[in-house]
Amino acid sequence: MTVYFLEPAMTIGDNELARRVQDSCCGVLSSHVSLSAVGSNPVALSIVPESHDAIVFFNRQDTAYSSSLTSLFGLIRQVGADVFPVALNPSSRQPPSSLNRRQSFDITDELRRRGLTEDQVETVGVALAHEVIARSQPTLSKGKMNLFVSYRRLDGEEIAASVHSQLVQREQGTFRDLISIRVGEDAEAVIDDRLRASDAVIFLDTPKAGQSEWVARELATALSYNLPIVWVRFGGDHDRTPMMVSPAIERPHLSLPEIEAGKSNTDEGLADRLIKLAFELTRFFAEQALDGLKQLRDLTADTGATLREVSRKKMIYSVSVPRGGFRYRQRPVTHVVQLFGRRPSIEDVNQLRSEVSAGQEEKYPQLVDATVLLAPIPGQIARPAQVISEGDGVEFIDSYDEYIEALSQIMALPKVIKKAQGKGIVISGAFPDCEPLFQQRLADALHVFVKLILDRQGVVIFGGHPTFQHLILDLARLRRPADFRQAVHLYLSGYFVTEDLAGETKTNATVSLVQATVGSREASLTALRQAMIRDELAAGLVVMGGKTAAGGHNPGVDEEILLARANGLPVFVVGSVGGRSAQIASELDRKGWANAPNGLSQEENRDLLLSTDYRRLAAVVLDSIGF
Repeated sequence: MTVYFLEPAMTIGDNELARRVQDSCCGVLSSHVSLSAVGSNPVALSIVPESHDAIVFFNRQDTAYSSSLTSLFGLIRQVGADVFPVALNPSSRQPPSSLNRRQSFDITDELRRRGLTEDQVETVGVALAHEVIARSQPTLSKGKMNLFVSYRRLDGEEIAASVHSQLVQREQGTFRDLISIRVGEDAEAVIDDRLRASDAVIFLDTPKAGQSEWVARELATALSYNLPIVWVRFGGDHDRTPMMVSPAIERPHLSLPEIEAGKSNTDEGLADRLIKLAFELTRFFAEQALDGLKQLRDLTADTGATLREVSRKKMIYSVSVPRGGFRYRQRPVTHVVQLFGRRPSIEDVNQLRSEVSAGQEEKYPQLVDATVLLAPIPGQIARPAQVISEGDGVEFIDSYDEYIEALSQIMALPKVIKKAQGKGIVISGAFPDCEPLFQQRLADALHVFVKLILDRQGVVIFGGHPTFQHLILDLARLRRPADFRQAVHLYLSGYFVTEDLAGETKTNATVSLVQATVGSREASLTALRQAMIRDELAAGLVVMGGKTAAGGHNPGVDEEILLARANGLPVFVVGSVGGRSAQIASELDRKGWANAPNGLSQEENRDLLLSTDYRRLAAVVLDSIGF
């Protein structure tokens, strides 16, 4: 497969914004696909596209393309190659007439939906690259997903039955407790197993759903596993019970006040909308596969290990690590790994097993110690990797984090397994001003940073937040079962919670209840922030998202940054999640990071502004402060 990227000058002339999009997009594409930049009409005329190729170009506003490009577009349509028209602004959303059925990648809309500015258009360029790669690499996404339907029987049973029926009709794998759990089975264990095997959760939020401990448990488990949650609210707000656990976004993806709870009159098109939302959310996991591949490349470079490509399209690689420390020469430890941006199916396992055993590809090693399918599944640090079969070789499904960690230990890289007893990181942020779909970015970043802090034996310090609290506490139980209470320092304000409620939380964390300022919400929040920043273990502040000043709002992260700087704490601003942190990082970038709030280089801080590779960003941040 070859991706042809037409230079902006070929269609819209010299344009700085387009050039930045192209540079960031091609920077990713060049590492994963065969990339060809097309900068002249003679070169365009020489292209003979094939069905597995793709072309990326910027739309003209007037659609008056050169004859050579018109000819090329005609050939593209004939052979059925992939087309990625890019609309730089609202006036250029219409692709060429011969390709007018193709949807344009809309730069303006992509920035708006993510809550980003043009200063961060490189982030959208990377997203464009991921779109191109995902379409050419089928392990990154799938059309038929495993969906877990979470609902309350009291007023959601009829709606759940209707939604389940529609999903089944569309050949989606669907779990619903009434028909998916057999009589006599351990319901809690079955639900946990099915959540682990799901691609996404469909949460049917009816007015009484907030009362259900089962729903709360399902949502909390999904958050700790970093599963995408499609949040659909039914009915009005009258008599609606507050939720014990909220999905990792500020508001529902879909609100349907006209559909009454307890009724089954759901629109026939509802399932299609839910599938579309679930698919878009799971596409974020495609980036984990690409980031995982980059980590593998970085890890094997300069260590004596080798990473060899077996199949680019199927994302299959062989990893070979020399054995050392023995008197006699031994063959290397050899793995075949396949990278997924989705949950591997049994068909995926069988296909890889068949190819490895038959040696269908010349690049497959003759002797394989293990075959590992790497996927965006919850880390299993407290249990071994999932063994699929044992025969001539052993097959596993494991998470990227655990495999990278295991490989690091084989390679004896102590810098990868640093520990940080006695140090903590303050996590600051809130949901950014963007669409619910892209608020998932903040949950992804939070999940990665918290997990790495915990795995390095550090302490997570944060102020009470109804969504973040459950995610962080559940992650602490999962990653640090022996000392989860000491691993989290939770600050609560007496303005919002009572002593009794704070006391209940102490079973899950080290809790500090900060006295409220009577009659003043803002003063109470300031007191909470001061106490949190002054935590005796605090070694740095990580800022993610947060509300902007739009509508007269006073961004809380600004105050936390000032307090941290006054107390000598380095501040790390993650901009790619959107919101106030995006604005702050952009302002610092425009000034050339002349007054950088931390010890990182200008390039590293710019990476925090633009990159969505949160694993790498978290490692850079923690390394810089001695974790």
